[in-house]
Amino acid sequence: MSLEAFSAFKGQPIVESTSDANLQIGSTVIPNLWMSGRPMWVRYLPEGTIPKISVLEIANNRERIHDSVVFLGITALSAAHDRLTNSYDVSVPGVEVHAQAFETMELGHFMMRAHSVYVLIICVAFTIAAD
Repeated sequence: MSLEAFSAFKGQPIVESTSDANLQIGSTVIPNLWMSGRPMWVRYLPEGTIPKISVLEIANNRERIHDSVVFLGITALSAAHDRLTNSYDVSVPGVEVHAQAFETMELGHFMMRAHSVYVLIICVAFTIAAD
């Protein structure tokens, strides 16, 4: 849902690269971390960064949400199957996960796998430091 919302917001189609299977929307390139399934790691913003507006307050916040991407959803405490735990160890409703994924694409702050060489260098450095 967040990918389609990002494409609509940018007014650009989703284009898949034939060489590296990355996705591109306008000038934003979304890296393909795994060849199958295409997961994108979401970089969660701190709590309170993405505004939340009650459905009862939409009419009072028309100017605030004008020209913005809005994700609508129901957040119920009993909907435990609709929640994920983010990197801050906070349970997040599914609709907010989509908003966070949209912000990851909008900001272009994609998390990538560390190259094996860097992992090896860090492990060796820790080993030497522990000695």
